Formats: sequence, C-alpha cells, structure tokens
Amino acid sequence: MCWISRATMVTGTYASRHLHVKPWRNDIFESHPWNETVFPLLKANGYHTGLVGKWHAPTPRSEMAMAFHYRKCYFGQHWMSRDRVMRHVTDLNLEDSIRFLRDRPMDKKFALKVSFFATHAWDGHHPP
Repeated sequence: MCWISRATMVTGTYASRHLHVKPWRNDIFESHPWNETVFPLLKANGYHTGLVGKWHAPTPRSEMAMAFHYRKCYFGQHWMSRDRVMRHVTDLNLEDSIRFLRDRPMDKKFALKVSFFATHAWDGHHPP
C-alpha cells in the first residue's frame, strides 16, 4: 500500500516496526522515537527539508515542525482548484516542489520528499 511504503521511507523501518498499516493513524509517531527518523535527523543536522504530496498520516504540529521546514500535503483529492483553475494535483506537486527548490536557502543542503498522485490516476477518466 502506498502509505505503508511512504511510512517506511520516512522512518527507515519496516511496517512491523512503524505500524502505520492503516491511513490517518498516529502509529508512525508512537511506535518509535520520531526524532530518530530520517527527516527530523536531516533537519537537525542542517538540511532544509520539505514534504510535498500525499502523506496519509496525521500532521501533529510539533512532529511535523521537527521534520519539515516546508510542507504542502494534499488529502485524497486528485483534482483541486488553485487560482480558480481546476488542476490535477500532480501538476500542483510539481509546482510546489519547484517552489521549494527555488525558495530554499542556497547555502544549505536540502532534502525534499515528493509523493506524486499520478501513480494512482486512470488515464482518460475524470476524476481519476
């Protein structure tokens, strides 16, 4: 499942350890010390960090602030209106990722996690 894979990449642990096997649960933050996972460690060591796209987990303020300088998460919608134009969120993923890359401090290392929606799209169907 996509959220299990994302949780594995963010925590660096298998689902048997991170326990995030159902979306929208706090398991990813409670199963082990969040500050020992990839993005909090990168941020603590001088990286400018970002998260764009799908997340499928709660977004507790302190944990997310510990991990990411920049966040643009989209929840369950494949089409969204931005500037009064209906757009596929994959286009928004691209736009927000480029914004992160353009606006980041150029004198710092960076890490950006992008979870595109297009992998779930059905070509030719609206909504996908």
